[in-house]
Amino acid sequence: MPEIAILWKRLLPLKVQCFLWLKVQNRVLTVDNLIKRGKILPNICLLCKEDEEISDHLFLHYLFASGIWMWAFDKLGAALVMPPSVIRILCNLSVTLLRTGSVVWQAFRGVILWEIWRERNRIMFEGISLLVGKVLEKILHSIWLYLFVTSCGHNISEVDVLHNLLNLFHLGFQKCRPKGRWIVPPLGVYKPNFDGSSLGNPGLAGFGTGLAGFGMVLRDCMGNVIFSYAGPLGVRTANYAEIFALLFSLHSFVERNLGTSYFIEGDTLNVVKWCKGDQKLHWELKSLLF
Repeated sequence: MPEIAILWKRLLPLKVQCFLWLKVQNRVLTVDNLIKRGKILPNICLLCKEDEEISDHLFLHYLFASGIWMWAFDKLGAALVMPPSVIRILCNLSVTLLRTGSVVWQAFRGVILWEIWRERNRIMFEGISLLVGKVLEKILHSIWLYLFVTSCGHNISEVDVLHNLLNLFHLGFQKCRPKGRWIVPPLGVYKPNFDGSSLGNPGLAGFGTGLAGFGMVLRDCMGNVIFSYAGPLGVRTANYAEIFALLFSLHSFVERNLGTSYFIEGDTLNVVKWCKGDQKLHWELKSLLF
């Protein structure tokens, strides 16, 4: 079935892919399918205890499941109508998204179906029912874990999935180092990240038409962006761009009266050595400090 080739794009673990394949074939062992195989069972949904446990009811239309899908559509920022069947969710629920958002949306649908099935099995075999909020946390955490080990999702940070999912859905691409991710600071601590660049060293800095050379992002411990900026430096060295970005980040933090607890992060060894006093600052750069 070429229309469900999406199931085998290696965005999800093999066990989840196999589960979704069985689901599309209507072979997942819900109560109605067990009865078809000759088992003598009362056909009752374990989650609502009112209707029969058929596949589309369990995964889409029961209050618990439909609430999760409405939450997912809200996270997506789209007004979508609940499809009548699971195969429509997986294969025909098309949404216009950019590159990164499309990857996350593909994984999102499979993870939701998988977590609904796990919740059903917890109730049946363990007699345990999780709160809806806990199930939603599991969905978000699973999405990040699954995407982080794939070639198309390894640049996605846990903070972006947990707290900035709407922005992530509409992101076109990531521009960052392979396997790099934002590390969460301790509770109550702010974190400025800075960077500078220069083509030719010295030369016109590498931003757009060559008229920009530094940028910074200030976030809180939840990953929320407090302030961000990128600006031109003209003809400067890479070291100049890096130290300027560091100082601009510090000034931006101090000007906002956010306290004294912060971690500042960059990617240049020279800046680290200058700050520690392990390396003498070049005379050209001293004008920035004094």
